[in-house]
Amino acid sequence: GAIVTQGRIMAIADIYDALTAQDRPYKKAMPVEKACAILMEEADRNVLDKKIVGFFINKEIYKCLDRRDV
Repeated sequence: GAIVTQGRIMAIADIYDALTAQDRPYKKAMPVEKACAILMEEADRNVLDKKIVGFFINKEIYKCLDRRDV
């Protein structure tokens, strides 16, 4: 249902944000390309929804989560 789909979308956004966050004292921010590659790897392993990850990357949705310009 819709809630399951929304949860899958949020999981992808959350993972991307965690990988690329600049404000984590325990790790450096990962480059966008590497973060997207990790999302694709997880989708290929069926951990994440492949269609949603593809949309997230192909439509550059991740740019909405970029906080570097804030």
